[in-house]
Amino acid sequence: CFAHVINLSVQAALTQLESKISKLRDLVNRIHSSLCCKRSNIKHEKMIKFNHQM
Repeated sequence: CFAHVINLSVQAALTQLESKISKLRDLVNRIHSSLCCKRSNIKHEKMIKFNHQM
């Protein structure tokens, strides 16, 4: 049925995006844990607020 085909397509797309999202999360975690962010006392909340302003 058509809904099943759409579901399979979406699942395939999400599977492909999963690795990219995982890499992006790792990058963000590295940035947050970097010495530069620690010295500047940058917190996750500040980054989230910054993203909402864009």
